[in-house]
Amino acid sequence: MTRRNRTAALAVLTLVTLLTASCGGAVQDSAAMLPKAAPLERAYRSVSTAKQLTIWTYYNITKDVERFRSEHPDVQVNVATFANGSYVEAYLNGLAGGSPPDILLLDNRDIGAFNTIDGLEDLLQPPYGGQSYKAAIPGNVWKLYSSFDRERMISLPIELPTAATYYRRDLIESLGLPGDPAELGVYLENPEHWLELARKLKAQDRYIFQWEAEPVEVAAMQGNYLQEDLNFARNKPVYQQALEVAKTVHREGLALRSSVQTDPGQEALRSGRLAMVYLGRWGADSLERWAPETKGLWSVTRLPMNLYGWNGGSSLAISSRSQSKELAWAFARMTTQLGVPRPDSGFLDMSPFDVLYTYGQTFVERQTPSPFDRKLEELWTESVTDILENGTHSGSGLRFIESQANSMIEKDRERLLRYLGKNKLERP
Repeated sequence: MTRRNRTAALAVLTLVTLLTASCGGAVQDSAAMLPKAAPLERAYRSVSTAKQLTIWTYYNITKDVERFRSEHPDVQVNVATFANGSYVEAYLNGLAGGSPPDILLLDNRDIGAFNTIDGLEDLLQPPYGGQSYKAAIPGNVWKLYSSFDRERMISLPIELPTAATYYRRDLIESLGLPGDPAELGVYLENPEHWLELARKLKAQDRYIFQWEAEPVEVAAMQGNYLQEDLNFARNKPVYQQALEVAKTVHREGLALRSSVQTDPGQEALRSGRLAMVYLGRWGADSLERWAPETKGLWSVTRLPMNLYGWNGGSSLAISSRSQSKELAWAFARMTTQLGVPRPDSGFLDMSPFDVLYTYGQTFVERQTPSPFDRKLEELWTESVTDILENGTHSGSGLRFIESQANSMIEKDRERLLRYLGKNKLERP
């Protein structure tokens, strides 16, 4: 593709992405759309205000900012925090408007909203040092941090989002089941063993599922909604198997029916009513925050059903129109944990996770985040709920979702593939 054609393509794809991110509604190119809450709710001031760094984020980064300020006392750091559910639209408006930030914190599950647009720096190019970090990112998850064509590095991961099973070892062993991480990982490869564990714990009013659909959510940690050719990726035996497990959870009442993001869910962690959760590396810190009194009771192993996947995680992108690119890169380098040993808090032994972190991502499916992911997430969630509640045949349900997904994005898919240089649609 020539540079001229690429520029034209990016212009069109920006429009496609903006329309998709707003779930079908028009996104106005106006700074007035930014954000409803005060955008700069905290400024870390210094004696001199000649140097400034503006950061947009969807979660609290106070500790990182304070650390950066201690290393750069002459820099004023402005932070805007957006609601998780609405930050994508605000970011896209900001990049298209007149006053974009210097740094944007991105959730890995939303990278598809940004990987076909212009406006973000290629961190593989000078003055950045993205090449040294790229070597630490397995090729099959590279697309979580690259442009759709894989040519540009548009964000720097804070850490690889390896997914794992966190479990109360004491409660598992009290049932006569293996508590050793390696042994439990092998035991849970069989979905019937996963269900048997859930049944035994339910007899004690304890649970290993927050909601009925969680087995499907765990299976979904292995990959995105679409394949490389932008056809639906989840009509596979493993999803059918996960749906069957979820149906049993629904039928037998094996779910707690509370989320760890809520007070009842966190109380269940503290009391031992919730004995297993499936989270990324960030889960260890969260468990310590949610249930500090359970220190020393947790362990960690790989996902059930012999699955390998990712969950959550964030990355840092730099606006192409930033006036403080060197400072932005300094903040990104300071924040990333790639290649940096994580300190041991003593809450739980993370050595099994360190082993999983080293090799687990190499078993994850080749990732293909797309501008259509938010639309497809809504379709997927609603459809899985319908399958469980109505007892729909799992295979038929997946075929229906596939048909709906491919139909929903067909025109935009053709446009995207055409501008990526693929004249003929590839079919699986």
